[in-house]
Amino acid sequence: MKKIIALVIALASVFALAACQPTPDKDIVINKNDGVGLDGLIAATAQPAPLVNDALYARLGAPQHWNYETTTLNGRMHIVADVDILLPNVT
Repeated sequence: MKKIIALVIALASVFALAACQPTPDKDIVINKNDGVGLDGLIAATAQPAPLVNDALYARLGAPQHWNYETTTLNGRMHIVADVDILLPNVT
C-alpha cells in the first residue's frame, strides 16, 4: 500500500513540476484581415458571376431557378424553397 501511495505521489510530482512550453512570441493563428475593413473583406472574397452553361442545363433538364412549396404533417410544417441552380461551366 505504501508503494502505491509513493508511486502516486511521485507521478503527481512529475506532472506538477513538469515545465510547460513557453509562450510563443508570435501569434499562432494568423489573422488574414489585419488592417482590412469589412468593405475590403467583401471585395476580396467576392466571387465573379458564374457563366451560364445553357447546354448543360438543357442536357440535364435542370432549371436555372427552382421554386417549391408544400405543407405537411397536417398543416404543422410548411416548406418553401426558392433557389438558384448553379451548374459548373464545363463542356
